[in-house]
Amino acid sequence: MGTIFQIIGIIVVSLIVLLILGYFGLKYYIRLKVGKQLSKVIEHGPLDQPARITLEQALKDDIKSSEFHQYVNTVKSLDMIEVGYFTIPQLNDTQLYAAYSPDKKACIVIYSHIIGCFFDVVAPLSDGTNLTFSTAPFAEGMDYPPGEEKHFLPQETTVNEAYQMLLDDGRQRLTLELPFKDYFEQAYAKEMDWRLTQGMTEHEIRNQAALNGQQVSEEDIYAALEEQNQLYSEELDKLVIANFLDSDHITAKEWNQYQDHLLVVHEKTSLEYLQEVLHWHINDLSPNNTFANIIDRAKNCFELISELNNYLPEQKQLQLIGQVQDPVDAKFYYNPNFF
Repeated sequence: MGTIFQIIGIIVVSLIVLLILGYFGLKYYIRLKVGKQLSKVIEHGPLDQPARITLEQALKDDIKSSEFHQYVNTVKSLDMIEVGYFTIPQLNDTQLYAAYSPDKKACIVIYSHIIGCFFDVVAPLSDGTNLTFSTAPFAEGMDYPPGEEKHFLPQETTVNEAYQMLLDDGRQRLTLELPFKDYFEQAYAKEMDWRLTQGMTEHEIRNQAALNGQQVSEEDIYAALEEQNQLYSEELDKLVIANFLDSDHITAKEWNQYQDHLLVVHEKTSLEYLQEVLHWHINDLSPNNTFANIIDRAKNCFELISELNNYLPEQKQLQLIGQVQDPVDAKFYYNPNFF
């Protein structure tokens, strides 16, 4: 029963991530900025982009979409082994059905999502590539982690057609075993770590606008880029804090003392954001021209704090209380007067 679990977990989840990041992040922002008519994205707003998710078992009757069940019935006719029905609470209760073929070393996953139903046909290849054929809408134009090969198909493509495309690929596919739930959650975490540390790129935003047939200004593009990456940075803050709390470097008592006066700085922290925060921190120092000049000429977040601490009075210095390296290098600074 574990034959194709890793296939589903490693490959398919990336499309959920891409759909949320690409469609609900960029499309929502760009459509809103250029004043397009209301769509499902506008009506529902951008979805959360949690760094971690949990996959929960669901019942067939929990899923009301007739289109979803039509897809499932097609999959069941392909002599595949059923993995089951699942829901993802953190992703607006996205629902899915998964089945696999141990002989073909491939699987099919059907999604019931806020924007509709779609499916993936997936398999890991012996060269380390994760191969996906998908009818997921609006996922084109996004970057993928290394080792991902994705082919986006027209919405009218049938499950049988997509499945045959994978079988006709000709490259050697792998048989791997591990529980579906574990691999799905781990694969999501791995992909989100990649996305949060990479951030959004300018060409991805341009691609999304072009694929949607929209004319957007340079101002809109850079505003979308800044806003999206600030959201990623904030989500990364939460993730590195969670990893810090999971370590043995801090007690519950210490955390209660620190948490309301904590500054988290990592390699993706915006220098402009940090400069703004530190200007506020020194605002009551008089005169503060020396400190302001140090902040304004800084080129690097970590160097900024180190140099500023050399000049600040003791009661204003930011104390390094810990750091983590996963998924990025991050440091945690504390001052009882901070925030």
